[in-house]
Amino acid sequence: MKAFAELYAELDATTSSNAKLAAMQHYFAEAAPEDAAWAVYFLSGGRPRQLVPVRILRELAVEISGLAPWLFEESYQAVGDLAETISLVLPEALHSSTDGLAVWIEDKLLPLRGETPQVLAERLPALWSQLDRQSLMLCIKLITGSFRVGGLQVAGHPRLGGNGRARQQTRRPTTGGLHRPVQPPERLQLLEADRRRIVCRTCPTGRSALPVFPRSRAITTR
Repeated sequence: MKAFAELYAELDATTSSNAKLAAMQHYFAEAAPEDAAWAVYFLSGGRPRQLVPVRILRELAVEISGLAPWLFEESYQAVGDLAETISLVLPEALHSSTDGLAVWIEDKLLPLRGETPQVLAERLPALWSQLDRQSLMLCIKLITGSFRVGGLQVAGHPRLGGNGRARQQTRRPTTGGLHRPVQPPERLQLLEADRRRIVCRTCPTGRSALPVFPRSRAITTR
């Protein structure tokens, strides 16, 4: 999670295509296959639907920060971004989590969808306390579905090892809070031998290429 947050910060801080490409090359050279798969999905424009109502996020931020509601709203208006505002007003924490992006998405964030306010009030502060400010902002963007990185071509990029066969599905129904390809293949694998080249393949019985969805855990359809 921390590595992907650092990549996002690098991409957001520059308008140079070469700098963005260099940052992605560095990330994918070091990322675990399951983390790289999720990174390709997000950087290619995929995103989860909103997992937690914004109202609950605001109320928790006000409660934890100790700010008066009006002061939080004034801060939000000044900053202009909810995720950044929350990350700034909450007490700064040391980054204690060693879990990668895939674990955070599959085990920690997606299960929040549909939970009661009482459960969310218990889980969210515990999750937020594991992240530094930069990672916290990314986490909230993923929760709200507001994660965006403009001007990127990830799938099929020649300098990221794409071979032109990777393509996105045009139909993407909602499954478990995710925009997921129609008729997902039985297996989606990121080839370990080609991990540094970010070359993806599907099993012979599948029809989907990118975005790649890690299949290490089942996603419940609601």
